Amino acid sequence: MSDAADDPISRSELIKEITRSISVIQDPIVRSVYITDCSQLLKVDERLLIADVNKRQREQYRPAVQTPATAGEQLPVSGTSGNVAGNTGENASAAQTDDGIEPELSPEEQLRQDIRRLKQQNLGPIMEKERLLSKLIVRYANRTFCMVDTDEGPRAITVGRFILQSLENDGLEFHHPVYKRFIQLYKEHGEEPGFDSERFFISHPEHFVSLTATGLMEDRYQLSDLFKSSTPGSDDSRLFELTTHIMADYQMELIRLEIRKTEKMLQDPEILDSADKLKQVQTHYQDLLKTRNALAKKLGERVVNL
Repeated sequence: MSDAADDPISRSELIKEITRSISVIQDPIVRSVYITDCSQLLKVDERLLIADVNKRQREQYRPAVQTPATAGEQLPVSGTSGNVAGNTGENASAAQTDDGIEPELSPEEQLRQDIRRLKQQNLGPIMEKERLLSKLIVRYANRTFCMVDTDEGPRAITVGRFILQSLENDGLEFHHPVYKRFIQLYKEHGEEPGFDSERFFISHPEHFVSLTATGLMEDRYQLSDLFKSSTPGSDDSRLFELTTHIMADYQMELIRLEIRKTEKMLQDPEILDSADKLKQVQTHYQDLLKTRNALAKKLGERVVNL
């Protein structure tokens, strides 16, 4: 180790070798202790070590689950969007043992199946917006992005609190199982003293949580030139615009889905044969269109590229 102290290349190789060794430790508590000790000993940011360990775990993990039945599929732990390619849900559920009993699915296979089912329900675009909101939770949950006046005086609103409150106010829940877990964990721990969203999620003992969080940390967000030019000011003001824009975009996707469902209902003979039901559905449809138009005006022409 002393030979590597003054040699950046040797030092880098040493750190990689250490993180490779730590990545094979199964116990998350032991793994966390080793990472903390190495961070202090090597004077390296602990978050970088955690990210590299999780990356190596992901590399070790994927080949293990690439069986012939699931080859070509990829679990949504990279943070790309939760999209899964490969066998259809019907093919996956058709697998049976020789005695005709369906084998119990592993957590990885169950997650794949759940996401395939959601994609078959045309929820892919919505889960993509959930990915963007989850990315904000992991990276900026602690960041204050606006102040509001209350009876007790000004109160700071963080990115995480805004996202959580927006979902609760509208009675919304994420569809993607891993991103939904992110929201649950933040709701449970986000107000704890010293809560650090990056450290919390990328070092979380739940495998899918830590691996997905690492993937979300790897892709640094970039605002489009149009978005930058339309929001001059500090990073905090841009973060405010970015967060509110993505939340509105998420709500827009949900409304579009509901509009499509309602349009199908308006073609249902059972609905058409009932004046009361038809009037109720038509009223709901008009309300959806008004909400969509209001959100479209709010979103404007800005483009966000994360």
